[in-house]
Amino acid sequence: MSEFLTEEEQVERLKQWWRENGRSIIVGVVIGLGIFGGWQGWKGYERQQAESGSAAYDRFLAEAQSGDLDVILQAESQLESDFANTAYADFSGFKAAGELVSAGRLDEAAQRLESIHEKGANTAIRNRAAMRLARVLMGQSRLDEAEQLLNAAAPAFAGEAARLRGDLARLRGDAQAARAAYQQALDAGADREWVELMLQQVAEETAG
Repeated sequence: MSEFLTEEEQVERLKQWWRENGRSIIVGVVIGLGIFGGWQGWKGYERQQAESGSAAYDRFLAEAQSGDLDVILQAESQLESDFANTAYADFSGFKAAGELVSAGRLDEAAQRLESIHEKGANTAIRNRAAMRLARVLMGQSRLDEAEQLLNAAAPAFAGEAARLRGDLARLRGDAQAARAAYQQALDAGADREWVELMLQQVAEETAG
């Protein structure tokens, strides 16, 4: 029946509808604009943090080229403080752990890798930390702990985990288990040249 209303009646209906609903519409628009503005602000903040983190990591790498372990650890600590829980902090932690391993400071290296394994910025980083931590644990003769990490390895790291299980079996003197693990590594697409070298060494050890 609305098509039969006079122009004045239609205007009056519109005024009535606006009196009843206008306030909620305005509030909705304001909230919507606020959310949009907040979202845009947050995205801008994230972008700024990513750029700042990238620049800080570049500075860290430049300082790491000095080869001075104290300088590297200080730079890593500063980056961790400024960009905690980011991939940049994790990457600097990987670098610091590697330098600590080279210096024979395995306990400190393990601590850094354990932290990344537990609190890394994403799953891929945490899984990578698990593999590196397993190596360090083997260097500390913490073989059972290393084995637990390797057995829980993500599918993407199956080849590397199998190769490390081969290394672990060799440390335990179990040539048969080492051969089986290295074969699994080959089947999973691990570095063929390296794994075949390990198999050759196992054969020489058992032949001797």
